[in-house]
Amino acid sequence: MKKLLLCAYLLTAAISGRAEQVVPGQEILELCREYVGEKSGHPAESLVIIPRSRVPDLTLPEGYVKMEVSGRVEEREIGRVPLQVTVRVDGKEEKVLYVALDVDTKANAFVTTSWVRRGGTFSPGNLTPVETTASDLPPDHVKTLEQLKGKVAKVALPKGRVLSHRHIEEPAIVDRGAIVDLVVDAAGLQIETKGKVLSDGKRGERVKVRNLRSGKIVYGQVRNATTVTVEVY
Repeated sequence: MKKLLLCAYLLTAAISGRAEQVVPGQEILELCREYVGEKSGHPAESLVIIPRSRVPDLTLPEGYVKMEVSGRVEEREIGRVPLQVTVRVDGKEEKVLYVALDVDTKANAFVTTSWVRRGGTFSPGNLTPVETTASDLPPDHVKTLEQLKGKVAKVALPKGRVLSHRHIEEPAIVDRGAIVDLVVDAAGLQIETKGKVLSDGKRGERVKVRNLRSGKIVYGQVRNATTVTVEVY
């Protein structure tokens, strides 16, 4: 039976008068990947491309094969991308394929491996790096450890939380209850006294301070860990 089928194929090829060659569907998909990478600005190696349907192998007549990919791809685009692949052999159009792709990019993120309290710092002991796809992450996710340098948790974070910039902040440099130098600038005249900070504050942040001399509560700007300035107009 196999011999009969082989004879039938050879007879068909002889009648058509031309030999054939096969272009693998994977090769077509790779060409689409390069096209999307070039047009979107994403490095081709960073792309995760999933065809919405199988890209078939192409059986073509012998000759010089040229494949041209076309389609609109926005800069930095991810999501569904429809493409057209025109296949020519020795300059003659033989096939036109319509390929729909789901396009994503590889992305690095950090996930908490234990509970992190509010105000807590980050380290390899409570974080682990993960590689996933951009569509699975919040837009403001933390990408590198450098972005966490000197930062603390803005809110309490449970185990398994993908770390975003909304979860982190600069640490407070003055704590509630701290006694600081309260510098009052009144029309260019500076008066220095002591004050008690009534709320935690970061550098440059406005905090509430009680003037220990007068008992009045004022708002001042944190200059450093020991000084809060108040401007009086």
